[in-house]
Amino acid sequence: MKSPANPKKTHNGFEQSKWYVPAAFAFMMLGLIFLFRDFLFSGQMLYGSDTVTAGIFHRSFLIDHFKETGQIPQWNPYAYGGMPYVDAFHGDIFYPLSVLKFFLPLYFYLGFNLVMHIFLAGIFMYLAARQFKLGKTAALISATCYMFAPCLVSLVASGHDGKIYSSALFPLVVLFLDRAFETKPFLNFTILGMILGIIILSPQPETSYFTFWVVGLFALFKLIVLWRQTKLFRAIIKPGLLIVYAVILALLLSAIQFYPGYTYAAESSARIVHEDRWTWATSWSMHEEETFSQLIPEFCGTMFPRLPFLKTELNQSSYWGKNHFKDNSDSVGVVAIFLSLSCFFFARRKEAYFFGALAIFAFIYALGSTTPLFKVFYDLVPKVSLLRGPSKILFIFSFSISLLAGMGVQAIIDRRKVASAYGEKPFNVLMFGFPAFLLVLAVLFSITAKEILSVWTSLFFPEASTTPGGHGISKFVLAIQNMPEIKHGAWMAFAVIFLAALSIWIFLKRKASVVLLSLLILLPIFDGIRFNRRFVEVIDPSFFFVQHELINFFKAQKGQFRVLSHSSDLPKSLLPQYGIELVTGYHGNQLRCFDDLLGGPHFKNISNPRFLNLVGARFVIIPARPLLEENYFGEIPAKPVAYFGQNQLVRNDNAFERVYLVNKYRVIYQLRHMRLLIVDGTEDLKQIVYLETLPSISIPPDNLALDSVWTISRGLDSVVIGVNCTSNRLLVLTDNYYDSWHAYIDGKPVEILRAYSTFRTVAVPADAKEVKFIYKSQRYAVGKFITGTTSIYLLLVFGYCTWKNLFHRRPKQAP
Repeated sequence: MKSPANPKKTHNGFEQSKWYVPAAFAFMMLGLIFLFRDFLFSGQMLYGSDTVTAGIFHRSFLIDHFKETGQIPQWNPYAYGGMPYVDAFHGDIFYPLSVLKFFLPLYFYLGFNLVMHIFLAGIFMYLAARQFKLGKTAALISATCYMFAPCLVSLVASGHDGKIYSSALFPLVVLFLDRAFETKPFLNFTILGMILGIIILSPQPETSYFTFWVVGLFALFKLIVLWRQTKLFRAIIKPGLLIVYAVILALLLSAIQFYPGYTYAAESSARIVHEDRWTWATSWSMHEEETFSQLIPEFCGTMFPRLPFLKTELNQSSYWGKNHFKDNSDSVGVVAIFLSLSCFFFARRKEAYFFGALAIFAFIYALGSTTPLFKVFYDLVPKVSLLRGPSKILFIFSFSISLLAGMGVQAIIDRRKVASAYGEKPFNVLMFGFPAFLLVLAVLFSITAKEILSVWTSLFFPEASTTPGGHGISKFVLAIQNMPEIKHGAWMAFAVIFLAALSIWIFLKRKASVVLLSLLILLPIFDGIRFNRRFVEVIDPSFFFVQHELINFFKAQKGQFRVLSHSSDLPKSLLPQYGIELVTGYHGNQLRCFDDLLGGPHFKNISNPRFLNLVGARFVIIPARPLLEENYFGEIPAKPVAYFGQNQLVRNDNAFERVYLVNKYRVIYQLRHMRLLIVDGTEDLKQIVYLETLPSISIPPDNLALDSVWTISRGLDSVVIGVNCTSNRLLVLTDNYYDSWHAYIDGKPVEILRAYSTFRTVAVPADAKEVKFIYKSQRYAVGKFITGTTSIYLLLVFGYCTWKNLFHRRPKQAP
């Protein structure tokens, strides 16, 4: 039978064009470029609060050391008395895509990498949606909802790059986990393990942990579905084992960071113990104000930190929620929420119910202390009490909502032929009720916004009128000042949802083709650009990359010293960026022993003169007025030696040298008592050292007059000290103790004792000439070997699978 001359086309219009998806991606990229245009084309630096306070220093420190030595630095001596660089997490040290920082100007890389990952989030979300059998239009709607979600894009203002990296890669986790149950399980589970390992290397411990939750829950879901289909227990054994294999592979691949980092977090970090662990675990919860902002993202306001050190000020803060501050948004986008609700009227599929439940699960967790349900997580789930910021889980909520939005749109497209069934009351409630509800909100906020806010605060935030909100006003006053933004946001929310509902209604009434429905792709882009532009600010990078007069002053000083800065005019990591050591700095994961001596999370001992003398704080930066008492630090008067802007630089010559000898010691087993003696005692700390254990040799209390000690060389990972002792002595080095430091006297290994609860001491015999401190981390060496070996294994697996695929595709020659 002959084929007809003009066979009927089987494709579904323009959606099947090979240019459709590339054109959509190009449009998404253009939207992103437009949003970040002030950064991409200005030569300026993208502002992020953590970027300017820590990100610049952490990366410039790594880049400079690696270019000089070819090695990753192991010790950061510039903050909190010194701390391990790898173990304590100093950003994306080993994250593969961060390799760009070695090739791009650092000020540009810090922003470009974030923009690139936001775009990748859209691409990977599209691929994940396609894995769930969504058409191109529906998958692109999922992609734009996820890519332009405020909870993702607004993270650039926080400088939370690790969260952006994890959010971008998360869709690939779901994609390959689902694909592994369908085809090539070993290969796809291997890819899954690789992606999970890369996420751990991001590194953002909380989001990595949450990702593993999803892996466990979705894997359990897939195993249950598989068992119900086959009714065979043996059918789930292989995929179950491969899931375990993928998790182990992830841990092995990330061992270079995970192994030393996990051990440090469990044993040495300041985050181990907190005065109020519940407050720590529930800090930055998503409260009622952020919850309502899912509909009107402007509702709770947004916070833009002031930058006094740049002699300028970004947009005024308007955040009035219960958190102390919040420079990002928790909203996932009202368009995504509306379209996801349509999924439950159309998409009768198991995956929709799973991701609907996952969205609810993530949302409840993000609420933190707002609901009593968080107590269940806190008490029953391991390590939750050590985590911080429940709202960090919102990337899972955003992913689930975005995927459900695509599923809903796909179901509408597939079932258009029975459109009469869509006239049922529940669907009409959604299609007409949701826009009507937003219209009512917009009208009410336009007429009685102040009254609504008064009612809201009386019900959910009664202390708003007495809680400081910055600028000398209360949070309730901030809420009132934010009314114009709330009104505008309410009307914009109504507008985009009205357009979405109208497009769906016209499509279902068969008055337009799927071309109209594809315009839904534009709504998340438009709404995302409109709202997210407030989080995109640029600053002049010269302040951070040009050596200033203050830097030159410290560079000219001789000897080893630390600086205590009480100035708000200086970013907390600016001085360390130029090799100047601070008493504190900016990190949050410093060594617990030093943090305890500082006085805990609130640094109660930060101004204690005995503490400052001990740590070698030779210079203190304080406001120009009032003047510091001359005898504040001791017998040698403390006087200003320079003025910089509104600050004075006070020299403290009572500060101890970095290394010195003592002939007296006291063993104190109670560290709390030891710390009290340090800050409140009367003994001269330079004449006696407090130890936790007895030294290995006897120390005679004779005269020190003929003894001397000096620093021969000092590097990041080594300190060489010359000594001349007439008797056995204790050498004190006021750098932090950590178990990866090893000491050698004239080449022979000796024990390092912990002094003053945090510093290093070694017992030096009378005939000693040289003491060396060398940093050697066995955990890092083991982790490096495991990661390297696992990387080779992955290359072999992918190489073999590629070769096998090409071999089987090679056409057979005719005999």
